[in-house]
Amino acid sequence: AAAAAGAGEQNLFAIDARSGHLTLSRHLDYEMAQRHALIVTATDGGEPPLSSNLTILVEVQDVNDNPPMFERNEYSVKVLESLPINSQILQVTAIDLDTGNNARITYRLVSSNSNGHSVNSTLSKLSTPTLLHPSGGATKQTLSAADAELAQLFGIFPNSGWLYLRGTLDRESRDRYELTIMASDNGTPAAHARARVVIEVLDANDNDPRFLSAVYEFVIEENMRRGALVGVVGATDLDVGENAEIRYSLIPTNSSFQVNSITGEITTREPLDRELRAVYDLVAEARDQGTPYRSARVPVKVHITDVNDNA
Repeated sequence: AAAAAGAGEQNLFAIDARSGHLTLSRHLDYEMAQRHALIVTATDGGEPPLSSNLTILVEVQDVNDNPPMFERNEYSVKVLESLPINSQILQVTAIDLDTGNNARITYRLVSSNSNGHSVNSTLSKLSTPTLLHPSGGATKQTLSAADAELAQLFGIFPNSGWLYLRGTLDRESRDRYELTIMASDNGTPAAHARARVVIEVLDANDNDPRFLSAVYEFVIEENMRRGALVGVVGATDLDVGENAEIRYSLIPTNSSFQVNSITGEITTREPLDRELRAVYDLVAEARDQGTPYRSARVPVKVHITDVNDNA
C-alpha cells in the first residue's frame, strides 16, 4: 500500500494505494507556490507491517495564465505646447504575475478602435491590434487620419513605458489628445491589457497680438473738449489667459491724445486747433501679458477738420 503526505498538500495530490500512481486533485497555481514537497509511504501487508518513505519534490512550471495589469485605468497629464521634440511626457507601468517571458512586458501605442474594442483598460487577449508604430516586420496597415496624427506626435519606448513627444504641439490647433496604450507580455499566446492616456496641451505665448485693421484713420473736429472720443483700435490674440490679455498704448506718448489701455479707445487730452496742425500720425501698440510679452504695432492717422472759429 502507498500513501502520500505533505504539509498542506493533501488537497492538491492523490496517490493510488495499489499502483502508486501520483495524480493531481486540483489545479496548481505557480503564483501561489512554485514547489511542493511530498512524502510517499509504502507499507507491506505483513505482521507487523513494514514501511519505507520517499520524498518527492514537485516543481511547478509557469504558464501564461495572467494578463498584464496597468497600475491605473486612465492616466492624465498636462504638457506645454512649446515642449521640445523627444521630451518624455509620462511613464505608464503594468505588472504581470507570471514569470520569465510570460511577465516580460512590451508597450505599444494602438488604435483605440482596433478589433472593434472601444477605449478602455479591460484586460483582454487581443489577436491583431493595429499598431500606430508597427515594427519593420509588421504587416502594413492603414491608419485613420486621427491615428496618423497621433503617430506623428507621440511615441512610446517599448521596454520602459515612457511616452514621448515625436512632433510639435500647437494648442491653437488642438488642445486635447486621447491615446490608447497596450501592454503585451511575451508569452505564447501573448496576453494584453489596455489603458487610456489623456493629454491636455497648455498654452505657451507663441502668438503675437493682431490688430483688426492694418491701418487706422480717424476724423475729429477741432476745438472738441478734453476726453472727446477719436476712435477705437482693437487687436486679438490666439493664445489664452494672460497670454491673450491685451493692453494698448500710444507710441510715443504725446500731449494731444491718449488711449484706454483695456478698451483701445483713443481720446483727446486737450482741445485741438486745425490751424496749428491738421494731421497727427500716431502709432498704437498692442501688448499681451505673457512672459516674455509679445506685441504688435499699427499706424494711426488722425485728421482734424475745420470749424468756423476764426473771423
